[in-house]
Amino acid sequence: MDFLGTLPDVPGDDLKIYTGGCDCGAVQVAVRTKPIHDAEIKEDNCSICIRVTLVGQDQTQEYKFGREFNGSPFCRICGVHCFGNLYGPPKDIVARLPEAKQEFVRKQLEVRPLNIRVLDDVEWDKINITWSNEGTGATSCLNETLKNCLDCLLCSLDV
Repeated sequence: MDFLGTLPDVPGDDLKIYTGGCDCGAVQVAVRTKPIHDAEIKEDNCSICIRVTLVGQDQTQEYKFGREFNGSPFCRICGVHCFGNLYGPPKDIVARLPEAKQEFVRKQLEVRPLNIRVLDDVEWDKINITWSNEGTGATSCLNETLKNCLDCLLCSLDV
């Protein structure tokens, strides 16, 4: 299927444009990045889980759960999940965090989660996926190495 939107115009050497979308084509994505097999790819244990252009966002229905720090838009027609929305904790709570954690939140909210499974022409045999337990809710609160996930930032506060 041909991408119907404006392709990302991001300067840089050795960048590649990947396009794709949901099964019915109502939601489309395009990302310009270094070859995906050279990019950092993370997979976590989220049950639904750079530089991106989205077409058809109005064709999605967003599902939010838990503290609603994240949104998972699904195509209204075929139900495929192509990208995510990050909202983070409420600003008044973030303001009460230590500066290092405030900066972590700012950087995390600059990320545009993208389901690479919906992209065409991905070099699947070359991809190295990093497994992450970030965002696992209460479980990660018990593990000091995972204290930086957005859902767990509130654990450091008495709220």
